[in-house]
Amino acid sequence: LSHLGSVMHALASKQAHIPYRNSRLTELLQDSLGGQAKVMMFMHVAPEVTSLAETNSTLQFAKQVSQVSLGQAKKHTEAGEIFKAHDDVQKLRQLLEGERVARARTEEELKQTRIGHEGLQRKLAAAQQQNTPARSEATSVF
Repeated sequence: LSHLGSVMHALASKQAHIPYRNSRLTELLQDSLGGQAKVMMFMHVAPEVTSLAETNSTLQFAKQVSQVSLGQAKKHTEAGEIFKAHDDVQKLRQLLEGERVARARTEEELKQTRIGHEGLQRKLAAAQQQNTPARSEATSVF
């Protein structure tokens, strides 16, 4: 809590250097404490006599922190842009999947058309072979 208190004091007094890196907690809370979000702190106090010193320390910290005003939270538009981009990516993926399905259908239809075409070519060749001897007989008669 002492490091968090020093960060809060530095923010309240608008110091040039804010000691976020003094503690892992303050480093993690840097975006929130730096004015990018609303900040709410909960203090836990214990009613036991054995916790009296810690409870007093917590209440003094709460009093100091409650006097700090970080100002209004700044509008964070990057998150909205990220969510919109994520939605756009999802829509594009769905569109791409639809195109893949349509392409697979078209390729299957093309395959069936080629098979049908090859079958017709075989029938035509067979018909031409049957007609070829008859023609040669007809031409030899004349």
